[in-house]
Amino acid sequence: MSSSQMSLRVSCRLPLRTFGATLALALTLGACGKQGPPLPPLRSVPAPTQDLSVRQRGGQLLLEFTYPTATPGGQALGGISGVEVWEAARPVAVVAAGAEVAAVAPIAAETPKLEAPAAGTQGTATTETTAATTVAPAPVVEAGPAALDPREFTLASKKVMTLAAADIGAATLGEKVLLALPIGAAEAGAVVRHFQVRTVGPLGDRSEASNMTRIVPRKPPPPPVEIVATPRAAGIDLAWQPVEGALGYLVYRRDAAVKSYGKPLQAVVAPAAGASDATAQLGASYIYAVTTVAHRAPLVESAIQSEREVRYADRYPPPPISELVALAEQGQVRLIWTASEASDLAGYRIYRRLGDDLRRLNIEPVATTEFTDPSVASGRTYIYRVVAVDRSGNESEAREIPATTR
Repeated sequence: MSSSQMSLRVSCRLPLRTFGATLALALTLGACGKQGPPLPPLRSVPAPTQDLSVRQRGGQLLLEFTYPTATPGGQALGGISGVEVWEAARPVAVVAAGAEVAAVAPIAAETPKLEAPAAGTQGTATTETTAATTVAPAPVVEAGPAALDPREFTLASKKVMTLAAADIGAATLGEKVLLALPIGAAEAGAVVRHFQVRTVGPLGDRSEASNMTRIVPRKPPPPPVEIVATPRAAGIDLAWQPVEGALGYLVYRRDAAVKSYGKPLQAVVAPAAGASDATAQLGASYIYAVTTVAHRAPLVESAIQSEREVRYADRYPPPPISELVALAEQGQVRLIWTASEASDLAGYRIYRRLGDDLRRLNIEPVATTEFTDPSVASGRTYIYRVVAVDRSGNESEAREIPATTR
């Protein structure tokens, strides 16, 4: 091959390589700046509700479920824009108790468990999630259809409530959404009402159907009347007139500034007709209400009719100190004592008496359990008095001790 041919071949190869590199770079740069078709927005489907429950209060059915906060995949949801309530009703047969029928199964609900009061007390309760009851069963059993098959519910159900975004806030209490549906007088004991809910995400995506819950509406019992609230140092005592035939009572409490009640504070089994709220905080204002329980699971209670407002003012002295000791030292007296067990303790006030002269030695309450009095004369006998004081200025019973100076 001649030198001229070699030179021509090399000169041809170089531009091809350069062209290939240039083309690749151009494609790369073009891909970076090119905008493809818009991607669809990420779906915001709420995870289906799993804890829908229903109970009856007076002439209303109350549906409750946890406010959804995530998608089925666990991603944060960012709120919901709607709620749909679907219902299917079926007739129910009433038969004598003890008959072998497919009874409507009790549905667990997070309400206080009715318990018998301890001896010498008005009533007591513990809060737990349970479908059991400690009281005697009702004399009849609703026997009609058991829980509907989901396919049957889909065919028979209809939408009975739609909650828009603007109304969801008013229906939300804490982590729960609470919805109310009316019942008719003719429904009592005649139908089984089955419910499911669907929630709507912020972009309009509907969730799958929730768990199914059901209830047999009943004639509501009369509510208790003449509720009396008596503040005491250990809490607020409540009493009311008993209701004939009641299984028990639910006690509700809300802050005076709050418009609605949450979960029951306590449950009391009949025949007791009173309770004590040991969790009340001094200085707070509360409103109490009591309902009559006619059926335990699902819960059927009376309407809230009577309310009692209580301003729990702190007029109660704190517990006194104990083990007061006076140490007479050169030119001073040192006092040591065991602390008061007051939950709202502000400190201690120290008084000294010499003859008929009683004076307070400290302007501000002492925060510790020790105080030194350097303003004493030698050879005198002083009577020291130490009292606990709470943040409302109430003084405890005094503890006194003599001290003779050197």
